[in-house]
Amino acid sequence: TAQRPLDRATEDFTLNDEHHRTSSTSQESTTGRCRHVITLMASPLTDETGSAKSVVTGLFSLLVVGAAIGAVLPKNQALPTPWYRSVSAIIGWVYFLAWSVSFYPQVITNFKRRSTVGLSPDFCVLNVLGFACYAAYTIAFFWSTTIQDLYRQRHGQDAEITVQANDVAFALHALTLSLVTVLQIAYYGGFRSIELSTPIKGVIGCILVVCAVYPILIVDFATTQYRNDPTYRYHDKTPGSFNWLDYLYMLSFVKIGISLIKYIPQVILNYQRKSTTGWSIWNILLDFTGGILSDLQVCRLKLILFSFLVNISTLKNIFFVSSLLNRTAGSGLC
Repeated sequence: TAQRPLDRATEDFTLNDEHHRTSSTSQESTTGRCRHVITLMASPLTDETGSAKSVVTGLFSLLVVGAAIGAVLPKNQALPTPWYRSVSAIIGWVYFLAWSVSFYPQVITNFKRRSTVGLSPDFCVLNVLGFACYAAYTIAFFWSTTIQDLYRQRHGQDAEITVQANDVAFALHALTLSLVTVLQIAYYGGFRSIELSTPIKGVIGCILVVCAVYPILIVDFATTQYRNDPTYRYHDKTPGSFNWLDYLYMLSFVKIGISLIKYIPQVILNYQRKSTTGWSIWNILLDFTGGILSDLQVCRLKLILFSFLVNISTLKNIFFVSSLLNRTAGSGLC
């Protein structure tokens, strides 16, 4: 009789122990699944394989975050309908996030590998030069009253300055991350293993000379005019004039030109190595995604497939350069 309560207590203890183990296992399984989902959502920053699952999940997470931001923040009231404003805002924020995040995967990949083998120095240096021009353009249009006055002289007093604070922030962010990538190449010895190619050196040299000489011509022109007439005040219609507005337009054309050619060295390097190891697939996936969505917004959300396919900027996107052309277009560069 005394053995029965003992057996019952032992049985209860066994059941409780099994329940505890089952509960712990279930909790660990749930935690593991949550970690797996978070890892997939952060795949633009953590994934190096470019698997279909990570790509779909990563892009979907950007879509969700962009949609949430676009739904909460103020909309463009110049657009005709509330639905159109919301969709345009969501698309805008998604491609803004895609472009902004696109710079990080390559930096993280370089850091993890402690190497930049597989990454073209030509591509990275051109990237820095292009975004330096873009940053100068956006900063001048956003903050300089002189540039704004010159712009209105040429286009009318009611002309709208299209460069906004987020354009300046993006340009500075892109320039900073591009510089970090170039510094990584220098630190990990990438310039010793692959020097800048002669054609790219020539292109960079020509751009730097033009960018340095034009301001000298502006100052010389203004000095000459002021010496001849102390009351001289520059007007945009002054014949044969050199001015800062045209200088900024020149920088914008430099940016567009760099966008057209900068991927070529990376393509050549991939072909020569017969490999893309060291070149982050997320860099181009996010750039490509941002470009397509930017095209979609520029097309005023006309989702007719035929019109979308024959759109010129979309065709440029197929060659992976339209994304940067649209960044400049979104800020009034072209």
